[in-house]
Amino acid sequence: METATANSILVSLLCVLAVAGLVKVVNWIWLRPKKLEKLLRQQGIPGTSYRLLFGDLKDVASLRAQAMTKPMSSFSHDSLARIDPFRHQLMTKFGMSSQVDLFLKFCPYFLSLAVFVRNLDSVHKISYCVSVI
Repeated sequence: METATANSILVSLLCVLAVAGLVKVVNWIWLRPKKLEKLLRQQGIPGTSYRLLFGDLKDVASLRAQAMTKPMSSFSHDSLARIDPFRHQLMTKFGMSSQVDLFLKFCPYFLSLAVFVRNLDSVHKISYCVSVI
């Protein structure tokens, strides 16, 4: 009888630990990045939407492969389309008129976010937004 009670306590403890670990993983992988994206969009910062685990890496790889198949046209100083075609596409899509140009996410192993800022006065707003999370 005592071993059955000890086993049930051990199984319940393991279940509680498994659920707690699952909640932490879901928060790390899905809830926290979506909350950060929502806060940045409320501040008027455009960008790509969050995609689970690999983010924009598939788009980055395909655009880079497309750019490498085409030869560079003449001696132009507009080399961003060849060097970093994904960032060039985002800059043309979201425009350069806002204070904060764009944000994009790369999530291969660590959930990370890159924000490109032209106006240094808006850095304080962004750092406040990130520190809230």
